[in-house]
Amino acid sequence: MLIDKLTQGAVAGAVDEDMERRWLGAVHGSLRSVGGFVAGPVRPPGPGWNYYRVSVEADRTDVWVLLNAALGLVAACSTAGAAEVGPLRFVDVPGPGSYRQAGFTVADAVALSASLRPEHVTGLTDPQRADVRYHRPDAVGDLLFNWFD
Repeated sequence: MLIDKLTQGAVAGAVDEDMERRWLGAVHGSLRSVGGFVAGPVRPPGPGWNYYRVSVEADRTDVWVLLNAALGLVAACSTAGAAEVGPLRFVDVPGPGSYRQAGFTVADAVALSASLRPEHVTGLTDPQRADVRYHRPDAVGDLLFNWFD
């Protein structure tokens, strides 16, 4: 359950090059299974976002496949009308079996879009809760894949 993943490490972001390589291998495997392709370079976590992102095309749709390396959590969002940072419009991950075989947890769009409630942030640090109050994310996914600075 995604709510269980809302802990201190989940929102801060992490850089993990070994996990990035394993994830990117799973990205390629998932795209082979759905007839898609990688359409851009990997963007690692940085100031203003806590996740890895890669642009892909799957089923004639442009999406970003995301990785929260602190959790080994994979998600996807639509690129249609997406801002560089900010709330994401989550979609189901194309070819999820490849990620599961590689040991990742795959989050579905419905779970990521669930409303964020005050009790969801109790496991965060005081500064992280201050970020939540400031940025006011609406959904669980907005906290797990966030744009906080």
